[in-house]
Amino acid sequence: MRRMREAVLAFTGSNDGLPKTVREYREKYKGVSRILDDHPEILELVHEDLKRLSSGDRQGREGDFTSETILRETVVRIAESEFLQDFLRTRKRAVMDHTFLDKCFQAIQPATWKQLNAVLAQAAVKSGAIGVSTIRADCQLTEEVIERHEGLFEQTPEVLAADMGFCPDEEKYEELQGRVGTLAIPRRLRDLADAVLRMWRSFRAGIEGTISGLKRAFRLTRCHYRGFKRFAAALGLGVFAHNLVVLAKQAIA
Repeated sequence: MRRMREAVLAFTGSNDGLPKTVREYREKYKGVSRILDDHPEILELVHEDLKRLSSGDRQGREGDFTSETILRETVVRIAESEFLQDFLRTRKRAVMDHTFLDKCFQAIQPATWKQLNAVLAQAAVKSGAIGVSTIRADCQLTEEVIERHEGLFEQTPEVLAADMGFCPDEEKYEELQGRVGTLAIPRRLRDLADAVLRMWRSFRAGIEGTISGLKRAFRLTRCHYRGFKRFAAALGLGVFAHNLVVLAKQAIA
């Protein structure tokens, strides 16, 4: 049987005398830890997948690692760091090897990662970290993006921002105008000089930085797993880890 949580108090050490960059590094992980602790439903969702991975040995011995430790190590690979072992809540215990961690990753379903990201999104809205009045989309995903936004946040966005490559036809443009308050989509060259459209174009451009960060820092440039199911899970994990770090940084800013 695999236990869900660790009964360990983490981060008991002091930051006194440490360089600023190290203190900021530690505060980031403390922020991530607080988010995970404040939203136990995240761990509960992961536990439902991981508890099926192993039921212990024939003598009924519990699994070596709790679902909480597995979740935290799935997000952060540790080295010889007592601080990161505190983050994982495995101080003075052996860490899991890569083979076992890989099995754990494969046990967490793509649908679970989708639910986890939805939990983070709703938590971010509740805390005021993000707003839900505006969205960014391209011409192939517009309907799906609006519908997902409405399903997740229970409201229609007030602004839909896109670049000139969007170019919906007249009928589609009028249909979208009926669904959202402001369509920030430049259709003619003179639209580029419009102050309101220019502001929303700058907002839309922010998505490029997010994509770049996901590719560089969260390893979404290339997926080393085979099959669509594992690809979808790897994508969900990368987005989940990115969202955790972004929200943690905002909390300590």
